[in-house]
Amino acid sequence: MEEDANNEEQFEQIEDGFEEQTTENEESPNIGSKKRKRVDALIKGITIAANVLREKLEKAANSMNQAILGETEVQKKTSMVIPEISKMQSLSALDRFKASRKIMRDPKTVLSFWNLEGEDREGFVRLMLEE
Repeated sequence: MEEDANNEEQFEQIEDGFEEQTTENEESPNIGSKKRKRVDALIKGITIAANVLREKLEKAANSMNQAILGETEVQKKTSMVIPEISKMQSLSALDRFKASRKIMRDPKTVLSFWNLEGEDREGFVRLMLEE
């Protein structure tokens, strides 16, 4: 019952406030145009802020997409390291395993590995084994 009484009281206060606003607007049409100008300015400000936020979110989404694509590319190249090193028959099986593990630990090393070709790639693997 108390809740109902509180709700009814709040409803009456809202009605009273609405009636006062209506009366003020009827008595002074100039006040209504001032309020309208303030509301228009507020709407314009909100619109500008929303557009700025939209642009920032689009840039952030694009950056995230690029990062995800780059990470996916590194993962793909990482998964191809073992088969590539397995082709290097001049290395022992143990050396191939060690080199694969060492190269695959660091994305930059994976990219360096794939930027080389042929004998240079094998030289890179031997260098990794020495470290």
